[in-house]
Amino acid sequence: MKTAHDFARYLLTKDPQSDAVRLTLYHYLKNVGHSGTLIDEAFIEGFFRTCLSFEYWRGNCEELMTKVQLELTESMSFADYAVIEPEQVLRVQKDNDRRNLIKNWLDKRAEGFSYRYDLLSKGFQNEGNVTMAFVQNKAGGITVFQFNEWFSIASDGQLSPLWRDFNLEYGANGFILPGRPFRIWVRDHVVAVVQFLGEEKIQSCRVTRGYTFNKNNNQSFETARPLEESPELFYRIKALERPFLPLSSDPLYQNLVLLLEEAILKAQTPSKESIAIACNAFNRGQSLFDFVYPDDKVLYLLLRDLSFTIERMTGELSKWQDKPLDSIDL
Repeated sequence: MKTAHDFARYLLTKDPQSDAVRLTLYHYLKNVGHSGTLIDEAFIEGFFRTCLSFEYWRGNCEELMTKVQLELTESMSFADYAVIEPEQVLRVQKDNDRRNLIKNWLDKRAEGFSYRYDLLSKGFQNEGNVTMAFVQNKAGGITVFQFNEWFSIASDGQLSPLWRDFNLEYGANGFILPGRPFRIWVRDHVVAVVQFLGEEKIQSCRVTRGYTFNKNNNQSFETARPLEESPELFYRIKALERPFLPLSSDPLYQNLVLLLEEAILKAQTPSKESIAIACNAFNRGQSLFDFVYPDDKVLYLLLRDLSFTIERMTGELSKWQDKPLDSIDL
């Protein structure tokens, strides 16, 4: 059985740029898969499911299946894929229906686990609802799954989540497990494959954009660095952690509250230094409020006060977009 590396080398000889399906498969092998991964049924099915997360491939599903089948049979005599039936997908928009389908799918795969489910529909704009499943194991670790609104339809009519490979695994110490790659849907059309060193450090990261999984070299790297040096990825991961990490034990949240309080206090004595501190604290606070802690009342009040303080010190109009306090959740 050939590996992803072998298959990618074969596709390279056929000018992948000349065909959208071939290019998508080539980029997936190089940028999403791993060179030593065996090309088996599970790998190909995962490729199809990931492709169908994109509207383009949902509209060109038959072409995708037919051409991938051809590449498999020509390059590897892959008898198991002599006939690939076009994948049928269905969008499930009602929260309760989506929760029940996800629970049924998880129940079949995780004996001895406890579950709780939360919906994440805020914090990232221009996305459909993302359902997050938190699966806690007996050792105290937690797996956080991301699911979108799309489900595949099996031949027996059963619905299964289209996203099955987007997850993060945390140990009992609260840190993401090191040494293995995790796939994260960062935002619309952006997929990241990340390997961690532990304690908020990334060993490597490959970020792809678009339905052909084109690698974004500006955001991809192979040298270790702190998670926070990759802002878009940092915000997404912290938003995924937010529902299962109590604010009282969340160091990011506690440090942010302290930062804003100190900035407001120092601003009582206006100076160039205190203005700079206040502006930096406000910018950081607003980003985390928008992307990680949306509608947190404490942060809302601190940011509003700091914004008005900056306005008084600088004479510039407040950057804060005010809204009724009763619209903010506790």
